[in-house]
Amino acid sequence: MIGYIPSTAALADLARQVLEIHSGEQVCSGRVAAGLLRRIALTASPGSGHNAPFAVPALTKRERQAAELIRTGLSDKEIARRLNISLATTKSHVHNLLGKLNAHRRSEVATHLSEYGQHSR
Repeated sequence: MIGYIPSTAALADLARQVLEIHSGEQVCSGRVAAGLLRRIALTASPGSGHNAPFAVPALTKRERQAAELIRTGLSDKEIARRLNISLATTKSHVHNLLGKLNAHRRSEVATHLSEYGQHSR
């Protein structure tokens, strides 16, 4: 069996989660489910070998703008000023962008966007 137990799981819940995974059940957040579905879609597409092109994730206009500004090395605070939006909104766009690109760090954004052939419009 394969499953996922988040590092934030309470110790008291560990045994229950292991038993659920063993029985083929896995409860996960909508964000985790969406990421898994994106990954399945990418690997299930025709010609999805190692060198196959990736499906382009649907980025919003603001996510594309944030990505371009991340590429230039701007911080969230600087991006917020440049786009004339709040810092919280900027953090939300960056968080969504990283999730859609399956990136763990801001430094991975440029690499992921070049792989996807995605540029700011």
